[in-house]
Amino acid sequence: PMPNGNVLLIAWEVKTSTQAVQAGLNHSAVIWPDHIVEIQPVGTTGGNIVWEWHFWNHLIQDYNSTKDNFGVVADHPELLDINVGSSGQGDWTHINGISYNPTLDQIVISSHELDEIYVIDHSTTTQEAAGHTGGNSGKGGDILYRWGRPSNYDAPGSQVFNVVHCSVWIPDSLNGAGNIMAFNNREGQSSSIVMEIVPPRETNGNYLLTTGQAYLPASAFWSYTTPGFYSNHLGGRQRLPNGNTLIVESTSGYLFE
Repeated sequence: PMPNGNVLLIAWEVKTSTQAVQAGLNHSAVIWPDHIVEIQPVGTTGGNIVWEWHFWNHLIQDYNSTKDNFGVVADHPELLDINVGSSGQGDWTHINGISYNPTLDQIVISSHELDEIYVIDHSTTTQEAAGHTGGNSGKGGDILYRWGRPSNYDAPGSQVFNVVHCSVWIPDSLNGAGNIMAFNNREGQSSSIVMEIVPPRETNGNYLLTTGQAYLPASAFWSYTTPGFYSNHLGGRQRLPNGNTLIVESTSGYLFE
């Protein structure tokens, strides 16, 4: 839900194997990249799409120079390499969380399959969101910030997320305002971690990045884990007005503050 009464939704769109190969996928497969739509409710069962954003418009690949989106992945962290991911087919990105920051007019989403969170600009028009210029950021619909797996954009640094769920902005009225929280499932490991990070952001809302390096921070501002705390997939958390954090260990059905 958004302050203007509209609703942001995550959805799949199907791309045929022909479309995927033309976009630079290194094998033949049908893929379902995610996109975001903003719905203006109409009545009790209807609505109009008033804004949309598609991963498909912000791709890069270094596999085939004769196909679309060819370039140097490391030079374009604002774009998503179509050849990253566990399978590169079907449910490719699997976005599982979406949160809106009205102060920044930005959206954060989390990807189960790609082990990253992404921030995009919502201040664009739909046309600008399909391109690389416009909006408050001046970058159109390109990725403004990403965190969790630097190898996805050929940057140095360790992978943090091994499956991530439910990225959210902490609201301005709460402790940690403007920070981002996420549930790091750490699939296949002994425990999960709830993480709060402070993205390096300029006053204009853009994010700092040193060329050739991974997006900061190097570590979480705050995190929670304990032996036995584990959800290999699913999970969420929410900052409370008293400063505490509500955590859902989803696979065991355990909710605690």
